[in-house]
Amino acid sequence: MTAATHTRTGSDTPLAAARSRDSWGIGDFRDLARLARSAAAGGAGTLPAGPVHGPAARWLDVLHIAPGEAPGADRADLSALAAEARALNDAGEVDRDAVARLKIEALERIWAVVRHEQPAEFRQWADEQGDELTLFATWSVLAGIHGGDWRRWAQRYTHPRSSAVATFTREHADRVRFHMWCQWVADRQLAAARHDGVTIHLDLPADSGPADTWLHQ
Repeated sequence: MTAATHTRTGSDTPLAAARSRDSWGIGDFRDLARLARSAAAGGAGTLPAGPVHGPAARWLDVLHIAPGEAPGADRADLSALAAEARALNDAGEVDRDAVARLKIEALERIWAVVRHEQPAEFRQWADEQGDELTLFATWSVLAGIHGGDWRRWAQRYTHPRSSAVATFTREHADRVRFHMWCQWVADRQLAAARHDGVTIHLDLPADSGPADTWLHQ
């Protein structure tokens, strides 16, 4: 499965709000799997879920990753981060900034123990996605350094096919690979949820995200 297969629906069920006791402050793909099993047990054939995409329509929002379910998580110390993140469930609204801080740190800790032994499944999946995945991951690194509005970046980085961007990708190869790995983890977890007895329909975002406008100028 690739992220490009997601279906637009008239969903009014935001996954972000579908938190469980074990969520890290936001509904995640593990919660989606739980909802799918519950819907299937109730006889439903389909389950609508709100947008799960990030700043580009083809790629997933990594905030919906369940860090503890990522390959290699059992070899990383996530206990303190998990406790802090689960405390966010008591808030009425989703604090995306707090969720992002904790989940990205958790994923970084996992990446630190798996980066040198990347599974063949990930390598094959990344190869299948082609340059688009590498460019999106590069945008993610650039955005982390320079902010999400690429129009405010230094001119040399404002076009994805520039020589400066290619150099940046090489110089930040590990961080780019990390963001590629995060997309694989997200895609893997969504695929697992989609095997839990119902057809899950996902909204695509109504407007292009900042990565889309950079990638497809």
